[in-house]
Amino acid sequence: MRVLELHAQLKTIQRSKGHSATAAAAYRSAECILDERTGLWKNYSSKEGVEHNALLLPDNAPDWAHDRSRLWNAAEKKENRKNSQTARELLVAFPHEMNTEQRRLAGYNIAQTLVERYGAGVDIAFHAPSEHGDERNYHAHILFTTRRFDAERPDGWAKTKDRVLDEKVKKRPGSEMSIGVEETLWLREQVAGIMNDISAANGLDVYTEHLSFETRGIDRVPQKHLGPLASDLERKGVATHRGDFNREIEAANADIHRLEAQKKINDLAIDREQRRIASQERPQEYQQEFQASSALPRREAFYQRIQGERTALLHRQQQDYGEREQQMRSELAALHQSTTQDGAFGFVRFLHTVTGRRESELQRITELQAEYDRMSAAKAAEAALFEQNRQAQLQALKASEVAEDERRTLPYQDVAANQERPPDGEHYNARERATAAIFAKSAERTAELKAAQERTREAPAVDRAPRRDRGHDDFEMGR
Repeated sequence: MRVLELHAQLKTIQRSKGHSATAAAAYRSAECILDERTGLWKNYSSKEGVEHNALLLPDNAPDWAHDRSRLWNAAEKKENRKNSQTARELLVAFPHEMNTEQRRLAGYNIAQTLVERYGAGVDIAFHAPSEHGDERNYHAHILFTTRRFDAERPDGWAKTKDRVLDEKVKKRPGSEMSIGVEETLWLREQVAGIMNDISAANGLDVYTEHLSFETRGIDRVPQKHLGPLASDLERKGVATHRGDFNREIEAANADIHRLEAQKKINDLAIDREQRRIASQERPQEYQQEFQASSALPRREAFYQRIQGERTALLHRQQQDYGEREQQMRSELAALHQSTTQDGAFGFVRFLHTVTGRRESELQRITELQAEYDRMSAAKAAEAALFEQNRQAQLQALKASEVAEDERRTLPYQDVAANQERPPDGEHYNARERATAAIFAKSAERTAELKAAQERTREAPAVDRAPRRDRGHDDFEMGR
């Protein structure tokens, strides 16, 4: 099974950087929008590669929010500071194993999660791979407002912004990380969960992993995001600072992978020799120890098993909730015969678009909404428990791998410290020294790259044209 590292990048649209929510929305949806604040037209209607776009809104969104131009102009108008954040964006890449329908389902579910979590207006655009880029790079740009809606206020917006994603200092009780970091990790977990649910339901041979290399105990260095300008230069054959840095990381990770492969060869040789000697010196005791260590789970088997458990969970939830969900769909269809769109998301849209009904019908809709919310909360709790157990199992796997490495290497690190080593096992020391040298080289290379990455993280971007040559919205040119 292929393990895909989740690409879900959270960004902000900031006025101080020359960005605007209207330009971002126009580019991502390939439309023409007038920026009422500046009087400039943002016309990207000739842009290719936009497969589909849609707005998703909470129940209390005003009528004008259903129009893309009015929504983002209102968001711009509400923020009056020169350094205001006027929107946020979640950029999500889909596994290439997914087809159009599955990508659409994943994107809508992610967007609906943002609506329910932050009460925001969400604008999603599905993009196909660019002509000169990776042909597998199907992705979605998901813009969402920084404020919730408030139907009781004249302008329809909440008085204050929802800053939970921006909080870098405050911590929740008992937590070691800031609220903003914790919330970002939660959001990544939700995105990966949606991807994996669809993969499990459709038998796709891919598992999307949101945890970092370090958390999983993988000796790899993550690459630095190029950004749209550097990406465009790289596609044209122009080397950039970030591109060079990533190429160095790619070479180093390949080197680390080669070293790890050599270590596995050494480990297998050590195991074979250990079995031979143990069968002579302490056959019963060692045989039990070796069988136990050989039974330790491996990464490939781990993800196969987890995906099987996820499939079983989805099947059980379908049995527990599926029939009732279908009944609610039918009842809501009777209450509201026409909807703006059909498909897998009609149920949610029914709840959000039925208006102007008699009091009894509205009361029934409210009851169905409450029942749906309870059902969703129960399913979310089951999914959270599943992920909690998965991460605990992953940490156990990580610990077992460390313990097995120690079991192999510690007894033979020093000849002088191991006087009871069998006389015919002198070559142990040579093999263990080779393995230790490989480990040391790999660790040293990883440390160097991580240190370099820390130094460049705060370095000013050098792959950027002068502002006067960029145009007001050239930041939108990357996908």
